Formats: sequence, C-alpha cells, structure tokens
Amino acid sequence: MAADKTPTISIEPLASRHRRDTFSCGNEALDRYLRKQAGQDARKKVTASFVLIEGDSPIVRGFYTLSATSVVLEDLPEAVTKKLPRYPLVPAILLGRLDVDQSRRGLGYGEILLLNALERCLTTKDIGWAVVVVDAK
Repeated sequence: MAADKTPTISIEPLASRHRRDTFSCGNEALDRYLRKQAGQDARKKVTASFVLIEGDSPIVRGFYTLSATSVVLEDLPEAVTKKLPRYPLVPAILLGRLDVDQSRRGLGYGEILLLNALERCLTTKDIGWAVVVVDAK
C-alpha cells in the first residue's frame, strides 16, 4: 500500500518565520499585500492575518485577514435587523482578503481557509459582533 502523500496542513497567525516571498495567487494586489503589507498591518493591529502551511514548511500556501468594521443597520436584511438592537451602526468582523497559491489550487484550501475564518469568528469571546462581512478582492 502506498503511503498517503496528502500534506498535513495548519492555519496559524502570520509570523516572521513564514515565507511569503514565493506566494502567487494570480492577483498581483493580493500577492503584494501578503508579501509587503500584511506583517505591518498585523504589528499595527489593523488586521489579523492567518496563513495556511503544509507540515513543518514555513512556505505560505494560502491566507486570510480579519479585522473589525461596522455596518449601517438599515443596510442589513430585515431578517437580521429584527434580532438586533436599534443602534445605527452594527459591529461586524471583516473577512477582507482570502486566497490560495496557484500551485495549490484544487486541493480545497480555499474552502478550508473560509471555514477556519468563520469558525474563528464564531469562537471569539473577546469582542462583540453581529455579522461577518466578506469583501471579496
């Protein structure tokens, strides 16, 4: 029987050990953001970036970002607003960026990253929020 060659993956907060220089998702703006800006944004507490890696390799194969935002109450569907207090702005979590390296397309990494981001939102107890906003870039 052949050994399973499916890599073990993990998703963790972006750190200096992670190699971002070879990441290429096919969208130059997202590539540039991950390579040059994500670390600075994390240090300044503007966003939290999470990266997908395989095994012990520090090479980034995918990533997403989360940050705080707000949504105008009137912009939300009635099914959502009827359960909320009548504040003009509703606290939200922004899933601002998410992509996978082109070399890893078709492996389900995008879905794994999305589910991880949503699970992270659902399990956070440190901040209040009512909705998740996805800003597909």
